[in-house]
Amino acid sequence: MGNITGRLTVYFQDPFWVGVFEREEGGKLSASKVTFGAEPKAQDVYAFVSKNYYTLKFSPAVTSAVKETPKNPKRAQREARRCMESTGTGTRSQQALKLQQEENKQERKDRSRHMKEEEARRRFELRQQKKNTGGIEICLLCFYRSLLLVKGFQKRYTYCVNRKNNTLKK
Repeated sequence: MGNITGRLTVYFQDPFWVGVFEREEGGKLSASKVTFGAEPKAQDVYAFVSKNYYTLKFSPAVTSAVKETPKNPKRAQREARRCMESTGTGTRSQQALKLQQEENKQERKDRSRHMKEEEARRRFELRQQKKNTGGIEICLLCFYRSLLLVKGFQKRYTYCVNRKNNTLKK
């Protein structure tokens, strides 16, 4: 099993604070973007990472050049300070986020196309049903009453035709 490194970059992208999680494993980089809203404090970020890290949806892996981290602690501290000073996301993480955005966009398009096809099929079947029945459905109770009226059991003539949930009575 190879090295897995993770990095969180928090920066201000007007009007919100945004965090980008970068995960590098086996020479491949995945990224996930999170919007914090107001400026998060260190304990807020820690609480978010501890609660929600495993539920983050990372982008598909993008190949990246594997860098060996220096062993000197002073150098590591300097590099951490430089990373904190620089704002924005790295180009590799931007590529990974863009790839994730495109995949989400394609899923959304497929889902909406499927919904439109289902709705069109449903409307077509409804039109066919109306064409076959003439769009009029006769209430069985009213039909029974009309049969009784024909035989002379009641003096008043009553019938009911249901058209689009409207009941007409005479």
